[in-house]
Amino acid sequence: IFVGKVFSPTILGFYSRAESFNSLINNYSTSSLNKVIYPLLSSIQDNKERFEEILAKSISLAVFATTTIVGFLFFTADYLIILLLGAEWAFSVVLFKILIFTTVTLSINSILNKAILSRGYSKLKFKVLLFTRILYLGSMPFGYYFGVEAFAIAFVAIRFITISINWIY
Repeated sequence: IFVGKVFSPTILGFYSRAESFNSLINNYSTSSLNKVIYPLLSSIQDNKERFEEILAKSISLAVFATTTIVGFLFFTADYLIILLLGAEWAFSVVLFKILIFTTVTLSINSILNKAILSRGYSKLKFKVLLFTRILYLGSMPFGYYFGVEAFAIAFVAIRFITISINWIY
């Protein structure tokens, strides 16, 4: 909504296309992990050492897998987007290259959120999620004053900050 209200329809189109590609990557990279991690962590919630061991291994695996995917897509985004959409969508490449880093944050945050839920802290997860959603509003002034690229960079930076918030809880 923010991008549509503040920027031109052209910029909105570029941002929407970059975000749709990013969402596609995010959905495929985290959906299979989410199906496995919650039941696994729930089954060992009373064994603190085992819980922390599985959590650490899951995060390590997710970081390795997503950084590999992100690295590949970052360096091939120019070719992929122009090949799939055409040269007129070239500005989407810049936005996609910024937004693709949310894939790493999404996988880590997803695992940490499942860890919070598997321990039975659903109210805490709701409060943390509400707080992090409010943090995302902090990217709007950057977009308003510095442009859509600054908005995307600020959004990604806030996503990395949310990792530490989820990790604390």
